[in-house]
Amino acid sequence: MWRRRALRPVSRDSSITVLQILPSFDVGGAEVGTISIAQALIEHGARALVISNGGRLTPKLEATGAGHISLPVHSKNPIDIFRNSQKLIQIIKDHKVDLVHARSRAPAWSALRACRKTGTPFVTTVHGAYRNTNMFRRFYSSVMIRSDRTIMISRFVDHHIGKTYRNLNHASVRVIERGINLSHFAPESVTALRQIQLAKVWRLRDGEPVILMPGRISRSKGHEMLFHALKILMADRSFQCLIVGADVDHERYRDSLVRKIKQLGLESCVHVTGPCMDMPAAYMLSDVVVQCPKVAEGFGRVAVEAQAAGRPIVVSDIGALPDVVQHGQTGWVVPSGDAGQLASALGTALDLNAQQRTDLAMRAQAWVKNFSVTKMQQATLSVYAELLRGKKTLAWRL
Repeated sequence: MWRRRALRPVSRDSSITVLQILPSFDVGGAEVGTISIAQALIEHGARALVISNGGRLTPKLEATGAGHISLPVHSKNPIDIFRNSQKLIQIIKDHKVDLVHARSRAPAWSALRACRKTGTPFVTTVHGAYRNTNMFRRFYSSVMIRSDRTIMISRFVDHHIGKTYRNLNHASVRVIERGINLSHFAPESVTALRQIQLAKVWRLRDGEPVILMPGRISRSKGHEMLFHALKILMADRSFQCLIVGADVDHERYRDSLVRKIKQLGLESCVHVTGPCMDMPAAYMLSDVVVQCPKVAEGFGRVAVEAQAAGRPIVVSDIGALPDVVQHGQTGWVVPSGDAGQLASALGTALDLNAQQRTDLAMRAQAWVKNFSVTKMQQATLSVYAELLRGKKTLAWRL
């Protein structure tokens, strides 16, 4: 239901109002980015509104001072998209919205129509490399480049979209890599007590190195290739490998992973832990982190977080991952699908001596400053400023 009473319409002389719209508010990169931008807007004196179908992160959003309006914008049904556009038109008018920022395709279609009807500047963010396997999917995804400004979350996404849509207006594109709160993952911010508590929960064995693979439990993440690499690795060393992540809507796949672990004889060293509520502590418990997806991802949040924690990272050469890891300097980039190369890189990381680990950590933490949340916030507000300048006195100084 549309909760119009949750937010009070504002007068025309109020500060700038920016409306972000995305399908839902569960855990994900788009949701985290939305919260970061809402926070930045409020800190700079603007008003932040968000429309979604709701989810677990809604309270965290509202804690920033942003307003949330529930609409079924997750629906891909053309009738729902049209109905949502009608409601958006009214919301834009009621709340004097100055700019709309859409972060997914279905809500972007509703927002595009509403913005055209109201003359409101329109921004989109492309969060992934859409697999446009037919003309319909290609048209459906094209809404993301029909905006006044299109934000790409990585150079890889920019290149992918540029190849897919030859009519892309490159002058309207801005590459703004996703940002993380670097201090949240810094080693000095994680107490020994937090690490001890998590180690007890996971029943880690003293003295054995830990290989960590964080991420959602889904077929796209490359778990089985990692298992084959671990089978190679266990021939000459002992270790513990933790598969950390939620299996929402993927319970059957999780069960298949457990069977695969047994089939390969990895029960003693590979454990599927489920989700973790303290990822900074998880990184600190690890000796090496791995991210080896089968499908290209738009960014490499895990790789950036691991480097912020000063941990060696091994990634596949797919999607944006080679853009966020400096091979041989902050981690290792291996051929996608090559279990042998993955095993070799993991072994190299585990064999680092104390000084080598310290040197790598320093290089990694310096490198990931390029992916700070502050940098992302400033760049996004600059995009808003490009479109709002001349329409209204900006409430922030950039």
